[in-house]
Amino acid sequence: MLSRNHIFQKLLLIIIAFLIFDHTNAQQNLFNIPSGDLTPKNKIFYQQQININAISQYAAKSHLVYGLGKGWEIGFNLLNMNWDFAKSPVFRTSAPPAQATPFYPVGVITAQKQWVLDEALTLNIGTQAGVNLSETVTKKRLTHFSYLLGKYQLTHGIKLVGGSYLTDERMVGIGNKMCILAGTEVHLSKNWLFMADFVSGDNKNGVSVLGFTYNVNSRFQLCAGWQIPNLNNRAETPALVFEVNLFNF
Repeated sequence: MLSRNHIFQKLLLIIIAFLIFDHTNAQQNLFNIPSGDLTPKNKIFYQQQININAISQYAAKSHLVYGLGKGWEIGFNLLNMNWDFAKSPVFRTSAPPAQATPFYPVGVITAQKQWVLDEALTLNIGTQAGVNLSETVTKKRLTHFSYLLGKYQLTHGIKLVGGSYLTDERMVGIGNKMCILAGTEVHLSKNWLFMADFVSGDNKNGVSVLGFTYNVNSRFQLCAGWQIPNLNNRAETPALVFEVNLFNF
């Protein structure tokens, strides 16, 4: 049984990690897929996600995005930040060759272009491309996650997004490298939204997440959901998913 001091140390490490990554009009991502929204010109969006797979296993993703205007945005993401407090060291890293699992951690440069087709429909194309941040510099390898996504805004506050992605084994592990993305966001009230997304495929990223978003104010959102791995995904486990969104700064 974990001692009170051991539990306190775990919580402290998680809080410190959150602060390290948090040095910096809509949800930039749903839980795991792009939302189809674009950061306004000269504005900054930041999202921090933490997954809790077990009492000792945590994962995090950090997204920092800057709006360029004319349908463009760029940014930087830290992906696959993993901790396992049942092992030593607690922070997990991987270096090539990583056969069954993605690289972790990964730092990527992001870019996205959006075309407004009409007042309800937009088309986005984007990529996240970078390298594994393993300790051995000579073992760096380029990896990417690229996507084509349409967003349709229905009346009554319902948004639908869908498209496809292309990636590689270094980003998602063994399994499908080209599959489907889908998601929705439904306004339940002024402050509450239902949110869900789905990444198809049998790779490690192949999961669904269902949950809710709470609008604390016009620039701050809190999100929570439950991750369900696809039936043929043996590399991922169910998890609690938490997000903090800060936007239009």
